[in-house]
Amino acid sequence: MNGLLISLCCLLSCLPCCSVAPRPDLPAPSGAVATILVPGYKGSFLVDEHGERAWLNPEEVLKSGDRSLALPFEGERAAKTFGPLHPDGPMTRLGVLFMHKDIYLGFLEFARGALPGVVAFGYDWRQDIRESARELCDTIARLPVERVDLVAHSMGGLVAMHCLHSGAPKVRRVVFAGTPFRGGAQIMNDFLVGTKTGRNKALLAKEALFSFPAAFQLLPPEGTFNNPETWLRQRWGVFADPVLQADPAYRAQLTRMLGVHSESWSALADSRGTKDVLTVIGTGRPTIEVVHPEDLEHPDRADGDGSVLVTSAALEGSQVFETRAEHAELLLDEGVQHAIVRFLQTTPEQLHPVQLPRSPDRAP
Repeated sequence: MNGLLISLCCLLSCLPCCSVAPRPDLPAPSGAVATILVPGYKGSFLVDEHGERAWLNPEEVLKSGDRSLALPFEGERAAKTFGPLHPDGPMTRLGVLFMHKDIYLGFLEFARGALPGVVAFGYDWRQDIRESARELCDTIARLPVERVDLVAHSMGGLVAMHCLHSGAPKVRRVVFAGTPFRGGAQIMNDFLVGTKTGRNKALLAKEALFSFPAAFQLLPPEGTFNNPETWLRQRWGVFADPVLQADPAYRAQLTRMLGVHSESWSALADSRGTKDVLTVIGTGRPTIEVVHPEDLEHPDRADGDGSVLVTSAALEGSQVFETRAEHAELLLDEGVQHAIVRFLQTTPEQLHPVQLPRSPDRAP
């Protein structure tokens, strides 16, 4: 999030200056084709039963915070949370006075005029990616159109992959933008110290991340972090607290979540069918490749978009568009937008379907 934007919000927090842009008016899809935007991790608004926004309310970034986005699990230590939340569409734009940070609003506004029947899909990005995929598949099935194109950003691409591997016969073409097909070590840093949101340290504290199935599913398919004994021995994340390290409920939660991680990647191991695919890959930005828990300040880095490595975002056999845009702004880049339009409007005879991949790092 834009640091200057946060600073201004802090200075002017006594004024009604912070805002969230509403979703653009998107006509209901009809006709032959619809286009669904599938946002990434942290990319959907979450609201409570009263419609009050928990993620992300601009006011929440102005304070250190005392409420967490943690999901409940049996034996979890008591903490102040928001309670049950549900998605409220993709995040649009956070603003203060004349400054703003665009999330997905710019792409939705562009797509409304350039692509057919745009649908803004939102999901609870904390939950099991496979559950989000089922919701996406249900959304696709309900649309009153013959064919559907998907534009999936970041972790949204993994949601789309799970949906595709369960069938999704109406899907015609897919755009993956910055999708971590081989996971990403960067999420490990969040497990170790949490994610600060503006000034707020509570929303995504390491205790919250520990309860998110999706956060575990973002870890690479292989690695030492897949062994629960390593987490306990190295005192990673919540297990830096000796009380939690000895707590059977937290040990059981770790085993469950690492099981979800393994099952999720294994579910992508068997390729099913073909789709017309475009991958958008960000390059030219040092991106975390390996996190050293004993030295968080000096991870190993390689080429990528700042969040996802080039090697993780690549998909063998797909059409490729490379950009220098950073991860959060891939779909806001003008070159990327026009590449998506060209790809989705190309006649079938000019496209070459590619086989969807086996789970990366498990294939030969």
